[in-house]
Amino acid sequence: MAEKMLVTQALDERDLLVKKIHGKIAKASFVDTIKPNEEKVLVARITREEYSQNAESAYQQIQDLIDRFQKIDAAIVASNAATKIKTSYGEWSNCTS
Repeated sequence: MAEKMLVTQALDERDLLVKKIHGKIAKASFVDTIKPNEEKVLVARITREEYSQNAESAYQQIQDLIDRFQKIDAAIVASNAATKIKTSYGEWSNCTS
């Protein structure tokens, strides 16, 4: 079942998602170095496996946020396209059909 929310709530959540996406990207680390004789990566000082898991987790979280952003954005566009406004001058609609 699809989630329902007001357009204003969707706009607010979309703005919040943009901030969250930028924050996750800024905090994520996808590249580090490791010396051949070391077991831990240079900057994070954790094992290669832990670093890989952290990077994959961060990437998945970013992808999930982007997917939610795209769904909300598409719903906002669809809602705006179906909106009809009645004024004293007549009815105005975004639909071309």
